[in-house]
Amino acid sequence: MTASHHRKIPHSLTTVLFDWDDTLVDSFPARLATLRSVFSDASIGAPSAEELFHGLQGKSLEVALAQLEAANSWRLNLFDRYRRAYWHKGPNGITLYAGIEQVLLALRARGVKLGIVTSKGRSFQLEGRTTGVVVELADAGVSDLFSAVVGYEDVAKPKPHPEAVLLALKQLGASPEKALVVGDSAADMASGRAAGCWTCLARWGASTYQTSVEETAPDMVVETPEELLALDYAGVR
Repeated sequence: MTASHHRKIPHSLTTVLFDWDDTLVDSFPARLATLRSVFSDASIGAPSAEELFHGLQGKSLEVALAQLEAANSWRLNLFDRYRRAYWHKGPNGITLYAGIEQVLLALRARGVKLGIVTSKGRSFQLEGRTTGVVVELADAGVSDLFSAVVGYEDVAKPKPHPEAVLLALKQLGASPEKALVVGDSAADMASGRAAGCWTCLARWGASTYQTSVEETAPDMVVETPEELLALDYAGVR
């Protein structure tokens, strides 16, 4: 673990808020394959699916696709196509990163409050069935470890705005100065910082577009999930 600028590593943390995709769960292959298929069906050659994901940096895919359509005067309903295809992938499209479940269990054993703040939909109906991050949490077997899940539909201003982080803190009854936001993107770090939390850039994700430390200015950087256990939580090492 390394500190990336002048703030000291926090002590006596009570709360950890995680991003979902590319932080806790490896869903990038499923998301990329889905967007490639959508672009192929719509005969879109540029940008590529990889290029579009590279430019997100944790921001909403729905907004990015809407902006792409507006810039080209298209009416293709790209996000609806993507969402329908992605959420029909079944439970085998994602996996927790190695060590994540053990770290989450260890944090809960220390009495740490855990939450998720994601740019994905939390829970919604699609063609008569419930989909969203709550379903992926259940598929991954970690639903019971989180006391708050804030998704795209829960806020008016998604990441990098702090609204989602502040809502999660409110739901958990937690204070920002005792909370750590862990994510893989510039938007994660910006939202946590704007909410007054500590920020941690996770570098174990499988995506091919690693966010630079200089770009995000996190309070700390971790290369493995286990490094999070070296921090002080509520005064207990």
